[in-house]
This record gives sequence, structure tokens and C-alpha cells, in this order.
Amino acid sequence: MKKLIVIVSLALTLIMIPTETSALGTETDREVILGGEPFGVKMYCDGAMVVKCNENSVSQNIKEKDVIIKADDYKVESTDDLTEAVNNSNGNRISLTIIRNQEKITEEVIPQLESDGQYRIGVWVKDSAAGLGTITFYRNDNMSFCGLGHGICESNTGTIMPISRGSIEGASITSVTPNQNSEVGCLNGFFTGSEIGIVKNNCENGIYGSLSNKKLDKPSIEVASSDEIEKGKAFIFTTVSGEEPKEFEVEIKRINKLSKTQNLVIEITDEELLSVSNGIVQGMSGSPIIQNNKLVGAVTHVLVEDTNMGYGIFAETMYDRTEKITEIRKAA
Repeated sequence: MKKLIVIVSLALTLIMIPTETSALGTETDREVILGGEPFGVKMYCDGAMVVKCNENSVSQNIKEKDVIIKADDYKVESTDDLTEAVNNSNGNRISLTIIRNQEKITEEVIPQLESDGQYRIGVWVKDSAAGLGTITFYRNDNMSFCGLGHGICESNTGTIMPISRGSIEGASITSVTPNQNSEVGCLNGFFTGSEIGIVKNNCENGIYGSLSNKKLDKPSIEVASSDEIEKGKAFIFTTVSGEEPKEFEVEIKRINKLSKTQNLVIEITDEELLSVSNGIVQGMSGSPIIQNNKLVGAVTHVLVEDTNMGYGIFAETMYDRTEKITEIRKAA
């Protein structure tokens, strides 16, 4: 069985480059603005996530992937908040409120005084993440966006990060580190500093949010239903230099309607892209997949043992998720 690696990055696009198979879709109920360009994302955890427990942890009941949201009367919104609460304890017992497997529990710990004069409870925690990725599409009707096609996970635990706030901004690709000897490469670039939107949701199907500063004056394309997708020639839109996406040829090898996220198996066949990246690299996740003039999916994973091959998620799954952005905006 081949190993999988999640492409841990993000990117966005809204430029559509017309070709024989990337013509504009006709008017339907599911039309979007095509993505493909890179974006930078900054996300902050809803609490402090435990990524490692030391052997001498003062509480054997604290586990990796726990999210600490409160320490006694202190609300924990960052690692600094937890550090301050532990130090202010002066070694007295602390009651920690923890989210574990979507349930709220309470654990008590007694901080230990270390040789540097600081109190600690023997866990490593994390409160934020940042990276590059690719936007799949934007919606004009509810001013939403989506990208990646998979969630942003904490690198040590593989857990999807619960977020309290986050934002995306423009990015520019400066170079590509190609795949080599089963080592997955990556897109290299920088954030341009221009905020595009606010992240509302980080889930197994990608990241989703509301646009705050983006003009959607580009042509639209229809989102295909899963029944319309077929094996054979297709294209992906992705950016390997600068901020503008290009169209590259791929082949859809397999279609799986039963999976929640691994719906398509694709193979990179475009010689230009292969010469630059040697297949799918980190940062391409979210790159839209086009077939028969419609948006059918987004790149999500790469096969480590054959980096020309990878997985994709159905575009209609991502579109359905953006429907919730309308509900969020109304509630706000």
C-alpha cells in the first residue's frame, strides 16, 4: 500500500486562462470564480494544543491532542496565557479545562518548580500555524472562498487545528523545490501582506472563509457534479512562479464516490510541470482540477512513492461547504 503525505500548504487563485477545455461555463446555480494562485494563511488555535508530553509530566492524564482552554480562572487563548497561569500558581494545584475528542473535561495538576525558577507542567503546546497553499475557488454570491481541500493539521500530532481566528493574504512563489528520491518538494514564496479574507472554518475538506478585500470581476465556471466526472484527460490550475496560475495537463485515473476526501486519483502528465516540480509538491493542495469546461475537484495529497500521482476531492463537496459561510454571515 502506498504511503500518503498531506500537502501542508495553501494557495489561492482567480485567474482563468482560456484553452480548449477551460472555456467558461454556462449560467447555472453553481458558478464560481476559479482559483489557482498562491495564498498565505495565518491561523490561531482556540486554546493551547498539547503536541508532546514529557516523561516527567506532572499529570499522566494530559494527552497529546488535548486543547487546554482554561487554567483555573484564566482563559487560555495562547501558549503565553498558559505559561502565565502556571507561573502564577506558585506551585499550587491548578484545574485545567480541556477539550478532548470534542468533549470538555477537567484535569488537575500541580506545577513543578524547575531549575530556572519557572513553574512547568511538563507539556509542549502550540497555538498557531502559518503556511502557503492554493485557493480552489471564490464565490461571488456569498463572498466566500475555499482552498487546500484538506484541513491544516498540527505537524506533530496530525490533528486538525481548532481555530479561534485566522486570515489569508496574497502570496508570491519565488522557486520550486522538486520532488527527489521519495522526498516531497514544495513551493517556496512569501506573503505579500495584502489581506484577502478571514478564515471561518478549518476541516477535513479544506479551509473556508469570507472575503474581506478581493475584487471578483473575473469570468465564472460551473461546478460539476460527481456524476459528470470521467476518467481521462483533465487540467489543473496551479502557480509555480509569481502570483499567476497556469494550466497543466493531468489524467484522472480513478474516481471514488464513497470516500469523503480521496475522490479522485490523478497523474501529472504535463512535461513542463514535471520538469519544474517532478510531480505534485507541497503548496499545490487546493489547485483546481478542470475537465470538460467544468470545475471537478481540487488536488489534496501526493503519493510519496510516485510523486506524479496524487488524490483530489470533489469540487461539489467543497461548494456545499461554502454554503455554510452564508449562514455564518447571516448569524453575525
